[in-house]
This record gives sequence, structure tokens and C-alpha cells, in this order.
Amino acid sequence: MKRWMGLLLSGLLCLSLLSGCGGGTTPDDPHAGGDHPPVVDEDSFESRLAAIEEGLDAAAPKLKVHFFSSEVDNWGDCTYLELPNGENLLIDTGMPAAAAGFVDELLDAGVDRINHLIISHSHADHVRGLSNFLANMKIDHAYSTDYWTTDFAWVVRDLKSMGASHTKIVRGDTLDMGPVHIDVIYPTADMVQEQPGVPASGTDGPGGTVNINSHSMIMKLTYGNFSILFTGDSYIASQNDCIQLNADHPELLEATILKVPHHGYDNAGNAAFIQAVSPEYAVAMGNHTMTDRLYSYYTKVGCTTYLTWMNGSVYVVSDGSTYNIVAENPEILDYYKK
Repeated sequence: MKRWMGLLLSGLLCLSLLSGCGGGTTPDDPHAGGDHPPVVDEDSFESRLAAIEEGLDAAAPKLKVHFFSSEVDNWGDCTYLELPNGENLLIDTGMPAAAAGFVDELLDAGVDRINHLIISHSHADHVRGLSNFLANMKIDHAYSTDYWTTDFAWVVRDLKSMGASHTKIVRGDTLDMGPVHIDVIYPTADMVQEQPGVPASGTDGPGGTVNINSHSMIMKLTYGNFSILFTGDSYIASQNDCIQLNADHPELLEATILKVPHHGYDNAGNAAFIQAVSPEYAVAMGNHTMTDRLYSYYTKVGCTTYLTWMNGSVYVVSDGSTYNIVAENPEILDYYKK
């Protein structure tokens, strides 16, 4: 259900989409998706959203970020960024049902082109919604690790058939989109040199969930003094690899905001990694209720954590020096209030 004002790409914020809710879980069961708590008063949310640029440098170009949440199918990741140079960036595409809503909202706001698309890994909840975007808007440039199970061989084929370029990026590669700089931190080139060669299947094996998630792209987006670390569905072992690979340059992992790995599942809950990143805020997308034990890893480093099933969509605006962040529903459920 559309609960609030539409996209304001030329005004205060780049966009506003479907609010989030999960299905059927109460706070007594913190291990699965939860019902969206009562949304704060509409006027209150709109006033907070309208004031999101207060305190920022009015003359500075803005980076505007929307971590999507959807009532329709609240699985997966999809993040839209309006870049300071006027271009845009989409990171992952979510599931088809949710992506259809995102596309409608973008089209309603006059957005019919994605300049840059980054796909973190070949799982349905991160890439299956691509077909909705391709059917409705132009995509100029796409980037991935090019590590696909055979059931996702269509991704690059369809991108190219629709006129998009595709570039393989791995650790050590960088992208510059105006004043925004992206460092690809993981995986390494040798990790993705050989394709899985099989369809996605089960937990183990080349096409298994463990293997594909462990090859998720981890990248850091930087605009001035502000940064976001995007992690796909990386597991603890991948995060430990990142810590070791960056032992000589630990600052590469440090970020203002962390996109929580693998929707907040325990298999991605790494206290050492969270400490290395030391985020001020973290955002978990998807219909999974992080355990209070894992949630405490974030609070211990002074981080405020938003989960889209609980807090709805999350918006960030930065002028490159400072930033403001607004969640549709900022309330934190009691079992996280330790």
C-alpha cells in the first residue's frame, strides 16, 4: 500500500516507495519476518522526510539513497541512489512482485532510465526483479562479478539485448560516478574465474546457497566524508576474508552506513566485521527478524540498526560532509531495547 508522498527527485528527496511489512510473526518469534509495527502519523513522517536536508550545505550537490521496503514481497535487496552528478545508480533489484511496484513509482516520478546497475550476486531476491526494470526503462551500464549459476545466464544476455553494457568488476576495481567513488573489495578475481556451471540448488555444492552468497560483491561507496558499505549476502567467512585482505588498509572497510549482510541472518553476523566497519547506522533489508544477539553486535559499536520489515523504507541524504537519515517508522521493537 502506498502510504506517503511520491517521489521528489528534483526536490527534497530522490524517491519514496512502498512501505515495508513482513508476514505473520510477532516479537515473541525473533527468528523470522515480523509484522510491520503501526506506522507513525503520516504528517509526522512527511514532516521528517521534508526536513531531511536541514543542516546540510544547501549549495552542495546531494547524494540521495533509498533502501527499499515492500509490502508485496519483502524479500531481497534493492537500493536506489540519486548521485550528485545527476545520474542514478540501482544496486540489486529485489523480487519481481516488489520490483513491479518500485518501477511504477519511478515511472510516476518521471524516471525511465537507470544509468548504472550493480548486481551483487546471482540469487533471485537480488536479481529476479531485473526483468521488470528492463521491460519498463532503459539501463545504460551494468556491473557484476560475472559469477552466475546457469539459471541466471539470461541476466547478461538480456542486459546486452536491451542495449546495456556489462562490465565484470572484482576486488581492486574502482568506479567513479562524478564525485562518488566505488571500491570493489570482494571477491578476488581468482574466486570468480571459473563459473559455477550448474543451476542454483540447495545449500551445498557449486550452485548452492553457501557458495553463491560467499561470492557476493562487497563494495564501498564514498562521497566526501560519507560512505556506505554494501555487502550483498556475504557470510562470516567472506567477511573474515575481507578483514584479512585489508589488514594493511583497514580504513577501506570503515563506513558511515553498513548494508547488513544477508538480511540479518546469524550466518552473516560477524562481530569482528561489524567492529571493523564501525558504522553509525546499519540497514537490513528483507523479511527476516535479526536475533537480539546479533542486533547487540551493532549496538555495541554505537550503531543504530534499521530493519525494513520493522522500520519501513530508509532514506539518506548527504552533502559529502555530513548526512541525515530518516526511517518511515523509526520505532525499535521492545526485544531490541536492552
